[in-house]
Amino acid sequence: MAKSTNGITKALVIVAAAVLGLAACESVNVISPSPENRVGSEVEVRTNEPRPMRRIIEPAFIPRAEDLLGLGEAEAEEFFGVPSLRRIDQGAQVWQFQTDSCVLFLFFYPDESETPRVSYVTSTGAHNGEDSPGDQACVDAVTRAAANAAPGTS
Repeated sequence: MAKSTNGITKALVIVAAAVLGLAACESVNVISPSPENRVGSEVEVRTNEPRPMRRIIEPAFIPRAEDLLGLGEAEAEEFFGVPSLRRIDQGAQVWQFQTDSCVLFLFFYPDESETPRVSYVTSTGAHNGEDSPGDQACVDAVTRAAANAAPGTS
């Protein structure tokens, strides 16, 4: 009898190892329903499938904030993409670029040939009341965001 018990124990160990091995293949989160809905309700199951990693692109060149002065519209758009806001305000065009850390403003005024050129650069924090990380830090953030934007969104 000891031999058959030993054989059953080995079989149970093998089955348990196989079940644990299969369970390790996919991680599952079970989200319990609220207490009032437990009887007769379904349980939501989500799998933790790996998401594709997004490669972060470092821009080839990050301009200095003071070097933006004198840029035309096409050059500014080449660095930063399409602004999140563009408005005309008392003869100036104001372009706004927003990131998680700051908002960059470029003010375009017409030059002698009436071509709009960047005449002033400033930045604020991303949310009301936040201090700006500084104009250069914001230029860096906006340049990186534009380099990593999905095609057609910058």
